[in-house]
Formats: sequence, structure tokens, C-alpha cells
Amino acid sequence: MACCDNLCEPAYNAGCFEPCGVLLLPTLATSTGDYTLEVGFNGQKLTITDGQTNGQPISFVLDGVNEAFTFVGQVFDEAGDLVQIETKDYIKFKTTKAYALG
Repeated sequence: MACCDNLCEPAYNAGCFEPCGVLLLPTLATSTGDYTLEVGFNGQKLTITDGQTNGQPISFVLDGVNEAFTFVGQVFDEAGDLVQIETKDYIKFKTTKAYALG
């Protein structure tokens, strides 16, 4: 990533997700293959790779991410090319733990 952990702006704000949930993006994959989400976390790079299908929304299963943290990162296609999300080079999302009411 070209910037420090949570300092990349402007970024597409993808919203809040549960750890181990699915980050669903509004951008469609332009080819079938493994896409990579790279995010900064505590000074290190966390990489999540998931298979994508041409013409389908890009999504990543958020296994291995901490809860209650705001992540900023980038998406790359199977060729290693940057994928813009809603015309932005970076995406931002927060993980939160869901609590059952009752």
C-alpha cells in the first residue's frame, strides 16, 4: 500500500461488517480469478484473497480480521492491477461485533 494504515483519503466507505462476515463491494469483477484485498493493520499488511467471477460483485470473507477496527486498503485483480471501487483507489471499512438483543 502506498500510505500508512488508516491515513488514505479519499476512500470508498464500505460501512461496518462483522469479523468473519463478507465484505461485499459495489464493483463487478472484470475477470474470473483470485482477487486480493490488502489492508493495513497495526503497521503490518494483512492480505485476504478470494476467488471472483467475471460480472459478479467483488466480495471478500473477512476471516482473520480484528473486531472494532477501521481498515483502509486496496483491491487488486488476478493480474495484480489496482481495482477502483466507485472511482476511488482505496476502500475503508470497520469491523464491529454484533450483539443479540433480548
